[in-house]
Amino acid sequence: MVGGKYIYAEVPLFDWISETFEWERNNYDKVGHFVQGFVPARITREILIRKQVVTSQGWRNFLIVLDIHGKYWSATMDA
Repeated sequence: MVGGKYIYAEVPLFDWISETFEWERNNYDKVGHFVQGFVPARITREILIRKQVVTSQGWRNFLIVLDIHGKYWSATMDA
């Protein structure tokens, strides 16, 4: 458990990445936020497809657009 010992800004796991790319801050929190959004979205998608809740192509296209919009919004909020 990395998060139990360090706060997001001080996680040593990402220090070498920050040094390599000459970033001023540790981006561990961005990875954490991405995973917290990505994993539940993938699980929900699989459940909806396997249970055949979403059967029409129109709804699938709508969910894809909604997914892309959510990822874009999340990325711009973290910047």
